[in-house]
Amino acid sequence: MKDEERIRSLSLRKVLILLVPCIAVMLIYSGVFSEVHAGITKPATRYRDVKEQFHNMHDNICAAEIYMGKNAVLTDEAAYDYDKICSYPEEAMLFINDLCENNAIEINSMRLYHESDAEEVLVSEIEFECTYECLLSFMDDVKNKGFNAAVSSVNVFVLGGGGRFNAVVGLNFYFT
Repeated sequence: MKDEERIRSLSLRKVLILLVPCIAVMLIYSGVFSEVHAGITKPATRYRDVKEQFHNMHDNICAAEIYMGKNAVLTDEAAYDYDKICSYPEEAMLFINDLCENNAIEINSMRLYHESDAEEVLVSEIEFECTYECLLSFMDDVKNKGFNAAVSSVNVFVLGGGGRFNAVVGLNFYFT
């Protein structure tokens, strides 16, 4: 009797050992494991996407605050004080106009003024909408044209897609 039970338990073990891999193979081919894997990875991927969107929105909000603050400061300052306007604004405006035409940029607004501590420096703030490539080309042209000008600041505000954004570029012109 004990031999019979021992044979049954051995045959039952053999059946279980053969049955477990067969069930695992059937589950793999039926896609149950891939569904379980997808159920685990989809929330993690969605979390990463939401986190990335949050960080992008945060960066846009920070850029908007800088942009809005800069505009508020410019309108509150004596940017329209005609005593501080350079005697060479024509040259600067022609230079900026040529750069913008060469890079297919349409200017939204432009401000020219002297800094209070340096009368030989003309500061210009140019606001325009463009693509990233146009902005880089614009800055390269400022550097390569040989005019006494330098990019002093670049503020970028993303408009909402399509690869276009609003940029405020600060240029300093040095007249000696």
